[in-house]
Amino acid sequence: MKSLTLLRWAAPLALLAALWWPEWSHHQYDRSAPSLRPVDIQRSPPERLIELARMDLAELDLLAIAPGTGAAALRAGSIDIPGLSWGRHPLAGYPQDIEQGPPTFRWFMAGLGLERLLLNEYEQLRDPALLDAAEARILQFARHEKGRRWDQGFLWNDHSIANRASVLIQLWQLRRAEAGWLQSDAAAEVLALAQRSARLLADARHFTARTNHGWIQSVGLLQLTAAFPELPEAPAWRAEAERRLRLQLPFYVSPEGAILEHSPRYHAIGTKLLTLAQRLRHLQGLPAWPELDRAVQGADTVLQALQRPDTSVPGIGNSDAHTRHLRPLYAPSGSAPLQWLTEAGAPQSLLMPVAAWAVNWQGLGSPQASQLMLSWAHHPRHGHKHADEGGLNWWAQGQDWINPVGYWPYGLALTNESYGWAASNAPHGRQETLKTERSSQLLGQTQRADLQLLDVERQRADGARLRRQVLQLGPERLLVLDFLSGVRDGPQLYWNFAPKVLLSRQDNQRWLSDPRPDGLRLQVQVATPAAPQDGKAKSGLQIERLSGPEHVAAGWTTVRRVPERSDALHIRSAGPDMVLASLFELGRAPMPLGLRWEQHQDAEHWTLNWGEGSAAQRLERRGDVIEFGAVQTPIQRMAAPDVQPLRQAMAQALEAHPPWRSLLPQRLTASKGVLALTLALETLFLLRWLWLRRSPAVAPTSLARLTHGPALPLLALLVWAAAAVVLLGRYLPPV
Repeated sequence: MKSLTLLRWAAPLALLAALWWPEWSHHQYDRSAPSLRPVDIQRSPPERLIELARMDLAELDLLAIAPGTGAAALRAGSIDIPGLSWGRHPLAGYPQDIEQGPPTFRWFMAGLGLERLLLNEYEQLRDPALLDAAEARILQFARHEKGRRWDQGFLWNDHSIANRASVLIQLWQLRRAEAGWLQSDAAAEVLALAQRSARLLADARHFTARTNHGWIQSVGLLQLTAAFPELPEAPAWRAEAERRLRLQLPFYVSPEGAILEHSPRYHAIGTKLLTLAQRLRHLQGLPAWPELDRAVQGADTVLQALQRPDTSVPGIGNSDAHTRHLRPLYAPSGSAPLQWLTEAGAPQSLLMPVAAWAVNWQGLGSPQASQLMLSWAHHPRHGHKHADEGGLNWWAQGQDWINPVGYWPYGLALTNESYGWAASNAPHGRQETLKTERSSQLLGQTQRADLQLLDVERQRADGARLRRQVLQLGPERLLVLDFLSGVRDGPQLYWNFAPKVLLSRQDNQRWLSDPRPDGLRLQVQVATPAAPQDGKAKSGLQIERLSGPEHVAAGWTTVRRVPERSDALHIRSAGPDMVLASLFELGRAPMPLGLRWEQHQDAEHWTLNWGEGSAAQRLERRGDVIEFGAVQTPIQRMAAPDVQPLRQAMAQALEAHPPWRSLLPQRLTASKGVLALTLALETLFLLRWLWLRRSPAVAPTSLARLTHGPALPLLALLVWAAAAVVLLGRYLPPV
């Protein structure tokens, strides 16, 4: 009986240990000090350390942080980073500084972002106080990091750890030449933090194979091996980084050179990461890798197509159309130090069937230049996906006119909504979510000087078909035709406009924007086909103008991570089908009116007219032929691209490195259940003990055998076994 009692008490303890062991063990790693002294780490020449220190993985160049921000924060004892902190936060040291503010700010601080600012400002001003302050904060951070055994914040976030690499290298480079510094405790602590960071980056349990974070981890690891090659583990770290890069490249970049992260912003970041990996491999004498060289060159070509003259990119997906992106200068095999170009390259129109992107330029080299980007991308298990297949961005004459909501700062209201269909300009059903089962395909395309057609279709698992035909009719005119059928939850779309495009209603089907200082304005017209029986427009279409609503992301956009109100048109149909033409036209003088359907049979047989007299225009599609301006052009049918190699490469990577995610809320709930069950069972045993004291001699009945013998303890053990099966096997999903 005593052994059963001990087992009964041990069962809940064992179950709690099983619940929490994966969470705790995930954060345990070798914290031992380097076997070498800092004075023994001097192989890397100063110019190499300078280059490595400038390989910033924290994307600070995208934030447009004002000069002197770090020093001002020290003087004020608080910090405010626009687009990251959302207010001023006190500087109290670590760990407080990484436990306050929204997620993006905590990520910035955990990656030693403030220390990076201080070191950069020291290089500009040569004020020793800035260098001393940066070093003191880094040492305080190192002591905190070394002492932690478990963390739910950004202390061991994969991107934050990689961000620290260049900061530690920068401090090492600035201090190394000072007399006596390499013999100091400070140097030893910096080297130890660099070694611990490399160990975490190399740890298979922390590798994020699915997204660009895995590539970031490998680049950070290569930075540390290049800066500290004498460390005994450096060869193994370098080999691990190389293995991971080769594992990810086949599904990270499409054959056209597009980064498969559903976003022009992440393409720009990915182009930088590819180029950094190429350069770091060259610096460390790794063998030639032609596939990486082709990927870098292809990514550069795509980035040049995406960039507008001010180096911004379209606001598709997780992108901010108002952020400027530096472009790394391509060098074969990484043979030259990195240079960052502040001007756009030579854009061209690109059709990328595997990436499921199209970028069309018209009027290149003229003040009327325009860029259209259309996305139908849905790469399962790839990162940063928005619900946006069929979404588009239209830029012309120096500004965006139509753009999705784009990147929304984490932690703010409407963050989840910004990933939904309403934020994307794409047609959809009212009940659709990001997780709706679906597929999309480019059906056809046409390219000629005054007409570019892209015909895409999305199909849902329930049979709904959402087809969109996008036609550029010169640099100042865009026509979008939507053919939606079988959308039982109600077809709708939101046209989202740029912040300065303020619309006023002219009549039931026309809106006009306020003019720019140069008089340019946007006219929007919409039209539905006429009902065959009476020649009148089909009823059931509702149109509403929105601006900064509280419940949906449409009517918002972001400018350098800061949300701004914008105008949006919400168009929806009462029935399951909707056919809609939307005409967008730029001009200074009065523009043609009267968009109307002359005839409509189906998505491949229709005629549209607009304008009157000499300004009259007619556009007709007859199957695989489209006619505009009395010129007939064949439509090229597009076969579905072969994406199986990408899918297989992703599957192999995830099989080798299954994604980890913390289950802290679920473990807390399960632990409460274990404690409640323990209390209930022990209360039962207490009542049994009290009853036995009052009635020591009872007849040998079934109740007596249950209360006096081992049956009840055995029953309790069975209850605990069942609880373990339910909690560990059913309630907690695989990590």
